[in-house]
Amino acid sequence: MKLKPRMQFEPAYYETEMRDGFLVMGLMKRAWAAQMEVLAVIDGICKKHGLKWFADSGTLLGAIRHKGFIPWDDDIDIAMLREDYNKLVRLLPAELPEGFVYFGPMASNAANDVSYSFFMRIVNTGQIRFDGEFLDRFHGFPYAAGIDIFPLDGVPNDEEEHTLLCSIVKLILSTDGMLKTMNDVQLEQALQAIEDACAVPIRRDGDIHSQLMRLTDALFAAYTVSECDELCCIGWHAMDIEGVMRKEWYADTVLLPFEMISIPVPVAYHEVARAIFGESYMTPMQVTGYHNYPFWKEQKEEAYRRLRRTGYEDREAYVARTMGVDVAEVLELSKMQDDSASRQYQYFCQGKPILIDVPLDFETGFSGY
Repeated sequence: MKLKPRMQFEPAYYETEMRDGFLVMGLMKRAWAAQMEVLAVIDGICKKHGLKWFADSGTLLGAIRHKGFIPWDDDIDIAMLREDYNKLVRLLPAELPEGFVYFGPMASNAANDVSYSFFMRIVNTGQIRFDGEFLDRFHGFPYAAGIDIFPLDGVPNDEEEHTLLCSIVKLILSTDGMLKTMNDVQLEQALQAIEDACAVPIRRDGDIHSQLMRLTDALFAAYTVSECDELCCIGWHAMDIEGVMRKEWYADTVLLPFEMISIPVPVAYHEVARAIFGESYMTPMQVTGYHNYPFWKEQKEEAYRRLRRTGYEDREAYVARTMGVDVAEVLELSKMQDDSASRQYQYFCQGKPILIDVPLDFETGFSGY
Protein backbone atom coordinates (compact mmCIF):
# COMPACT_ATOMS: atom_id res chain seq x y z
CA MET A 1 0.00 0.00 0.00
CA LYS A 2 1.67 3.22 -1.13
CA LEU A 3 1.66 6.27 1.11
CA LYS A 4 -0.80 8.83 -0.24
CA PRO A 5 -2.06 12.09 1.24
CA ARG A 6 -5.59 11.84 2.61
CA MET A 7 -6.33 15.17 4.29
CA GLN A 8 -6.01 18.77 3.19
CA PHE A 9 -5.51 21.49 5.78
CA GLU A 10 -5.58 25.22 5.22
CA PRO A 11 -2.09 26.77 5.65
CA ALA A 12 -3.41 28.75 8.62
CA TYR A 13 -4.05 25.51 10.50
CA TYR A 14 -0.31 25.01 11.03
CA GLU A 15 0.20 28.42 12.61
CA THR A 16 1.05 28.86 16.27
CA GLU A 17 -2.18 29.58 18.14
CA MET A 18 -3.39 30.40 21.63
CA ARG A 19 -6.13 27.97 22.68
CA ASP A 20 -7.82 28.22 26.07
CA GLY A 21 -4.87 30.17 27.42
CA PHE A 22 -2.32 27.60 26.17
CA LEU A 23 0.15 28.33 23.36
CA VAL A 24 -0.01 25.56 20.74
CA MET A 25 3.13 25.75 18.60
CA GLY A 26 3.13 25.25 14.85
CA LEU A 27 5.02 21.98 15.04
CA MET A 28 2.41 20.61 17.46
CA LYS A 29 -0.24 21.40 14.86
CA ARG A 30 1.78 19.40 12.34
CA ALA A 31 2.06 16.56 14.85
CA TRP A 32 -1.71 16.62 15.30
CA ALA A 33 -2.21 16.51 11.53
CA ALA A 34 0.25 13.62 11.16
CA GLN A 35 -1.60 11.65 13.85
CA MET A 36 -4.92 12.27 12.14
CA GLU A 37 -3.39 10.77 8.99
CA VAL A 38 -2.45 7.64 10.96
CA LEU A 39 -5.96 7.59 12.41
CA ALA A 40 -7.38 7.73 8.88
CA VAL A 41 -5.38 4.60 7.99
CA ILE A 42 -6.68 2.75 11.05
CA ASP A 43 -10.22 3.92 10.34
CA GLY A 44 -9.94 2.67 6.76
CA ILE A 45 -8.84 -0.78 7.91
CA CYS A 46 -11.65 -0.94 10.47
CA LYS A 47 -14.31 0.10 7.95
CA LYS A 48 -13.04 -2.40 5.41
CA HIS A 49 -13.38 -5.26 7.91
CA GLY A 50 -16.43 -4.10 9.88
CA LEU A 51 -14.58 -3.24 13.09
CA LYS A 52 -15.71 -0.56 15.53
CA TRP A 53 -13.48 1.90 17.38
CA PHE A 54 -14.17 4.69 19.88
CA ALA A 55 -12.33 7.89 20.80
CA ASP A 56 -10.90 7.32 24.26
CA SER A 57 -9.26 9.11 27.16
CA GLY A 58 -8.01 12.62 26.32
CA THR A 59 -9.17 12.31 22.71
CA LEU A 60 -12.72 11.59 23.86
CA LEU A 61 -12.62 14.50 26.28
CA GLY A 62 -11.16 16.75 23.60
CA ALA A 63 -14.00 15.90 21.22
CA ILE A 64 -16.62 16.58 23.89
CA ARG A 65 -15.13 19.72 25.40
CA HIS A 66 -12.95 21.31 22.69
CA LYS A 67 -14.23 19.84 19.41
CA GLY A 68 -10.64 18.76 18.80
CA PHE A 69 -7.42 18.16 20.69
CA ILE A 70 -7.18 19.34 24.27
CA PRO A 71 -4.76 22.23 23.66
CA TRP A 72 -2.09 20.76 25.98
CA ASP A 73 -2.58 17.20 24.70
CA ASP A 74 -0.17 15.77 22.14
CA ASP A 75 -1.52 12.33 21.20
CA ILE A 76 -4.59 10.43 20.02
CA ASP A 77 -6.11 7.57 22.03
CA ILE A 78 -8.78 5.19 20.83
CA ALA A 79 -10.35 2.04 22.27
CA MET A 80 -11.85 -1.13 20.84
CA LEU A 81 -13.87 -3.96 22.32
CA ARG A 82 -11.60 -6.98 22.77
CA GLU A 83 -13.05 -9.01 19.90
CA ASP A 84 -12.49 -6.21 17.38
CA TYR A 85 -9.13 -5.33 18.94
CA ASN A 86 -7.84 -8.88 18.43
CA LYS A 87 -9.11 -8.95 14.85
CA LEU A 88 -7.33 -5.68 14.09
CA VAL A 89 -4.04 -7.01 15.42
CA ARG A 90 -4.29 -10.03 13.14
CA LEU A 91 -5.02 -7.79 10.14
CA LEU A 92 -2.20 -5.30 10.65
CA PRO A 93 0.67 -7.17 8.95
CA ALA A 94 -1.23 -7.29 5.66
CA GLU A 95 -3.13 -4.02 5.91
CA LEU A 96 -0.69 -1.42 7.24
CA PRO A 97 1.03 0.80 4.65
CA GLU A 98 4.71 0.32 3.97
CA GLY A 99 6.84 1.93 6.67
CA PHE A 100 4.20 1.78 9.41
CA VAL A 101 5.20 -0.02 12.62
CA TYR A 102 3.09 -1.42 15.44
CA PHE A 103 3.92 -2.39 19.01
CA GLY A 104 2.05 -4.36 21.63
CA PRO A 105 1.72 -7.69 23.43
CA MET A 106 0.23 -9.37 20.36
CA ALA A 107 2.54 -7.81 17.74
CA SER A 108 3.73 -10.56 15.41
CA ASN A 109 6.08 -8.83 12.98
CA ALA A 110 9.80 -9.36 13.41
CA ALA A 111 10.43 -5.70 14.27
CA ASN A 112 8.26 -6.06 17.37
CA ASP A 113 9.63 -9.06 19.21
CA VAL A 114 9.73 -6.96 22.38
CA SER A 115 6.28 -5.89 23.56
CA TYR A 116 5.72 -2.17 23.98
CA SER A 117 3.08 -2.10 26.71
CA PHE A 118 -0.25 -3.66 27.69
CA PHE A 119 -1.91 -1.81 24.81
CA MET A 120 -1.08 -1.33 21.14
CA ARG A 121 0.57 1.58 19.37
CA ILE A 122 0.67 2.13 15.61
CA VAL A 123 3.16 4.66 14.23
CA ASN A 124 3.84 5.96 10.74
CA THR A 125 7.59 5.27 10.70
CA GLY A 126 10.42 3.63 12.57
CA GLN A 127 12.81 6.42 11.56
CA ILE A 128 13.00 10.20 11.64
CA ARG A 129 12.57 11.28 8.03
CA PHE A 130 13.28 14.53 6.22
CA ASP A 131 12.62 13.32 2.67
CA GLY A 132 10.07 15.25 0.65
CA GLU A 133 7.63 12.38 0.09
CA PHE A 134 7.31 11.70 3.82
CA LEU A 135 7.02 15.37 4.78
CA ASP A 136 4.35 15.94 2.14
CA ARG A 137 2.42 12.88 3.35
CA PHE A 138 2.60 13.86 7.02
CA HIS A 139 2.25 17.63 6.91
CA GLY A 140 5.89 18.57 7.43
CA PHE A 141 6.24 16.50 10.63
CA PRO A 142 9.49 14.47 10.44
CA TYR A 143 9.15 12.44 13.64
CA ALA A 144 7.30 9.21 14.35
CA ALA A 145 3.63 9.93 15.05
CA GLY A 146 1.04 7.38 16.03
CA ILE A 147 -2.09 6.23 17.79
CA ASP A 148 -2.56 4.36 21.08
CA ILE A 149 -5.25 1.67 20.95
CA PHE A 150 -6.62 0.27 24.21
CA PRO A 151 -8.55 -3.01 24.55
CA LEU A 152 -11.85 -2.86 26.42
CA ASP A 153 -12.48 -6.06 28.36
CA GLY A 154 -15.15 -7.42 30.62
CA VAL A 155 -15.00 -6.73 34.35
CA PRO A 156 -16.09 -9.67 36.56
CA ASN A 157 -19.57 -9.26 37.99
CA ASP A 158 -18.44 -10.97 41.19
CA GLU A 159 -16.79 -8.37 43.45
CA GLU A 160 -14.22 -10.79 44.86
CA GLU A 161 -13.14 -11.87 41.38
CA HIS A 162 -13.02 -8.22 40.33
CA THR A 163 -10.77 -7.32 43.27
CA LEU A 164 -8.53 -10.35 42.72
CA LEU A 165 -8.08 -9.62 39.01
CA CYS A 166 -7.14 -5.99 39.69
CA SER A 167 -4.69 -6.94 42.43
CA ILE A 168 -2.86 -9.43 40.17
CA VAL A 169 -2.75 -6.98 37.26
CA LYS A 170 -1.48 -4.23 39.57
CA LEU A 171 1.25 -6.56 40.86
CA ILE A 172 2.41 -7.35 37.34
CA LEU A 173 2.33 -3.76 36.07
CA SER A 174 4.07 -2.45 39.19
CA THR A 175 6.77 -5.06 38.80
CA ASP A 176 7.20 -4.21 35.13
CA GLY A 177 7.53 -0.52 35.98
CA MET A 178 10.36 -1.26 38.40
CA LEU A 179 12.35 -3.76 36.31
CA LYS A 180 15.24 -1.32 35.90
CA THR A 181 15.40 -0.30 39.56
CA MET A 182 14.96 -3.57 41.49
CA ASN A 183 17.95 -5.60 42.59
CA ASP A 184 18.16 -9.33 41.81
CA VAL A 185 16.60 -10.41 45.11
CA GLN A 186 13.67 -8.00 44.80
CA LEU A 187 13.07 -9.02 41.20
CA GLU A 188 13.08 -12.71 42.04
CA GLN A 189 10.60 -12.19 44.88
CA ALA A 190 8.26 -10.21 42.62
CA LEU A 191 8.43 -12.77 39.81
CA GLN A 192 7.75 -15.64 42.22
CA ALA A 193 4.70 -13.77 43.54
CA ILE A 194 3.42 -13.35 39.99
CA GLU A 195 4.04 -17.01 39.18
CA ASP A 196 2.19 -18.09 42.33
CA ALA A 197 -0.77 -15.84 41.52
CA CYS A 198 -1.06 -16.84 37.85
CA ALA A 199 0.33 -20.40 37.82
CA VAL A 200 2.42 -19.40 34.79
CA PRO A 201 6.23 -19.76 34.66
CA ILE A 202 8.35 -16.72 33.76
CA ARG A 203 11.65 -17.46 32.05
CA ARG A 204 14.47 -15.63 33.79
CA ASP A 205 16.68 -15.93 30.70
CA GLY A 206 14.03 -14.40 28.43
CA ASP A 207 12.72 -10.89 27.94
CA ILE A 208 10.86 -10.40 31.21
CA HIS A 209 9.07 -7.22 30.10
CA SER A 210 7.67 -8.96 27.03
CA GLN A 211 6.50 -11.93 29.08
CA LEU A 212 4.78 -9.69 31.63
CA MET A 213 2.98 -7.71 28.94
CA ARG A 214 1.70 -10.86 27.26
CA LEU A 215 0.57 -12.17 30.63
CA THR A 216 -1.39 -9.00 31.38
CA ASP A 217 -3.01 -9.19 27.96
CA ALA A 218 -4.19 -12.73 28.71
CA LEU A 219 -5.52 -11.66 32.11
CA PHE A 220 -7.37 -8.70 30.59
CA ALA A 221 -9.18 -11.02 28.18
CA ALA A 222 -10.10 -13.59 30.84
CA TYR A 223 -13.65 -12.24 31.10
CA THR A 224 -15.56 -11.58 27.91
CA VAL A 225 -17.70 -8.49 27.46
CA SER A 226 -20.74 -10.67 26.71
CA GLU A 227 -20.64 -12.34 30.15
CA CYS A 228 -20.09 -9.10 32.13
CA ASP A 229 -22.20 -6.03 32.88
CA GLU A 230 -19.25 -3.62 32.89
CA LEU A 231 -16.07 -3.12 30.91
CA CYS A 232 -12.91 -1.01 30.99
CA CYS A 233 -9.27 -0.90 30.03
CA ILE A 234 -8.25 -3.12 32.91
CA GLY A 235 -4.66 -1.88 33.00
CA TRP A 236 -5.74 1.68 33.79
CA HIS A 237 -8.50 0.53 36.13
CA ALA A 238 -6.22 -1.77 38.13
CA MET A 239 -3.75 1.10 38.59
CA ASP A 240 -6.59 3.32 39.91
CA ILE A 241 -6.37 5.69 36.93
CA GLU A 242 -9.94 5.27 35.68
CA GLY A 243 -13.22 3.61 36.60
CA VAL A 244 -15.44 1.07 34.90
CA MET A 245 -18.15 1.66 32.30
CA ARG A 246 -21.48 0.03 31.62
CA LYS A 247 -21.20 -2.04 28.46
CA GLU A 248 -24.41 -0.56 27.04
CA TRP A 249 -22.59 2.79 26.87
CA TYR A 250 -20.60 1.23 24.03
CA ALA A 251 -23.56 -0.34 22.26
CA ASP A 252 -23.15 2.08 19.37
CA THR A 253 -21.22 5.15 18.24
CA VAL A 254 -22.08 8.74 17.38
CA LEU A 255 -19.85 11.19 15.53
CA LEU A 256 -18.45 14.32 17.14
CA PRO A 257 -16.39 17.09 15.49
CA PHE A 258 -12.65 16.81 16.06
CA GLU A 259 -10.44 19.45 14.45
CA MET A 260 -11.09 19.12 10.68
CA ILE A 261 -12.73 15.69 10.91
CA SER A 262 -15.41 13.78 12.83
CA ILE A 263 -14.64 10.81 15.05
CA PRO A 264 -16.79 8.07 16.60
CA VAL A 265 -17.41 8.20 20.35
CA PRO A 266 -19.45 5.89 22.59
CA VAL A 267 -23.17 6.57 22.34
CA ALA A 268 -23.23 7.45 26.05
CA TYR A 269 -20.10 9.56 25.80
CA HIS A 270 -20.91 11.88 28.71
CA GLU A 271 -21.27 8.90 31.04
CA VAL A 272 -17.97 7.46 29.81
CA ALA A 273 -16.17 10.78 30.30
CA ARG A 274 -17.59 11.05 33.81
CA ALA A 275 -16.40 7.52 34.66
CA ILE A 276 -12.88 8.26 33.40
CA PHE A 277 -12.36 11.85 34.53
CA GLY A 278 -14.89 12.46 37.31
CA GLU A 279 -17.80 14.84 37.70
CA SER A 280 -15.76 17.94 36.81
CA TYR A 281 -14.66 16.63 33.41
CA MET A 282 -15.93 19.73 31.61
CA THR A 283 -13.60 21.98 33.61
CA PRO A 284 -10.15 22.22 31.94
CA MET A 285 -7.09 21.57 34.11
CA GLN A 286 -3.52 21.97 32.92
CA VAL A 287 -1.53 19.56 35.07
CA THR A 288 1.68 17.58 34.77
CA GLY A 289 1.26 14.52 32.57
CA TYR A 290 2.83 11.10 32.17
CA HIS A 291 5.54 12.06 29.69
CA ASN A 292 7.67 14.97 28.60
CA TYR A 293 5.60 17.29 26.44
CA PRO A 294 5.96 17.20 23.47
CA PHE A 295 6.14 13.47 22.75
CA TRP A 296 8.88 13.84 20.12
CA LYS A 297 11.32 15.55 22.50
CA GLU A 298 13.60 12.50 22.81
CA GLN A 299 13.45 11.85 19.05
CA LYS A 300 14.50 15.42 18.31
CA GLU A 301 17.43 15.32 20.74
CA GLU A 302 18.67 12.05 19.28
CA ALA A 303 18.30 13.47 15.76
CA TYR A 304 20.50 16.42 16.68
CA ARG A 305 23.15 14.13 18.10
CA ARG A 306 23.20 11.82 15.10
CA LEU A 307 23.16 14.56 12.49
CA ARG A 308 26.13 16.23 14.12
CA ARG A 309 28.03 12.96 14.40
CA THR A 310 27.51 12.28 10.69
CA GLY A 311 28.58 15.69 9.42
CA TYR A 312 25.24 17.36 8.77
CA GLU A 313 25.89 20.41 10.94
CA ASP A 314 26.99 22.53 7.96
CA ARG A 315 23.89 21.49 6.00
CA GLU A 316 21.70 22.46 8.94
CA ALA A 317 23.22 25.93 8.84
CA TYR A 318 22.76 26.07 5.07
CA VAL A 319 19.10 25.15 5.10
CA ALA A 320 18.51 27.60 7.96
CA ARG A 321 19.90 30.43 5.83
CA THR A 322 17.93 29.23 2.79
CA MET A 323 14.66 29.20 4.68
CA GLY A 324 15.32 32.34 6.69
CA VAL A 325 15.06 30.73 10.11
CA ASP A 326 17.36 30.32 13.05
CA VAL A 327 19.45 27.14 12.89
CA ALA A 328 17.76 25.92 16.08
CA GLU A 329 14.47 25.82 14.14
CA VAL A 330 15.71 23.58 11.33
CA LEU A 331 14.67 20.32 12.95
CA GLU A 332 11.71 21.90 14.73
CA LEU A 333 9.92 23.11 11.56
CA SER A 334 7.79 25.30 13.84
CA LYS A 335 8.20 28.37 11.64
CA MET A 336 7.44 26.55 8.39
CA GLN A 337 3.84 27.15 7.53
CA ASP A 338 3.44 26.00 3.92
CA ASP A 339 4.18 23.00 1.74
CA SER A 340 7.40 24.55 0.44
CA ALA A 341 9.02 23.29 3.64
CA SER A 342 9.20 19.73 2.34
CA ARG A 343 10.43 20.80 -1.08
CA GLN A 344 13.20 22.86 0.47
CA TYR A 345 14.19 19.95 2.64
CA GLN A 346 14.29 17.74 -0.43
CA TYR A 347 16.55 20.27 -2.13
CA PHE A 348 18.64 20.46 1.02
CA CYS A 349 19.10 16.70 0.85
CA GLN A 350 19.97 16.95 -2.86
CA GLY A 351 17.14 14.55 -3.63
CA LYS A 352 18.39 11.94 -1.18
CA PRO A 353 16.28 11.22 1.90
CA ILE A 354 17.84 11.67 5.31
CA LEU A 355 16.75 8.69 7.38
CA ILE A 356 17.77 8.82 11.02
CA ASP A 357 17.33 5.44 12.66
CA VAL A 358 16.71 6.21 16.34
CA PRO A 359 15.40 4.19 19.26
CA LEU A 360 11.77 5.26 19.60
CA ASP A 361 10.63 5.67 23.19
CA PHE A 362 6.84 5.88 23.07
CA GLU A 363 5.60 6.86 26.49
CA THR A 364 1.94 7.71 26.76
CA GLY A 365 -0.24 10.23 28.51
CA PHE A 366 -0.50 13.98 28.23
CA SER A 367 -0.20 17.23 30.09
CA GLY A 368 -3.61 17.41 31.71
CA TYR A 369 -7.37 17.23 31.28
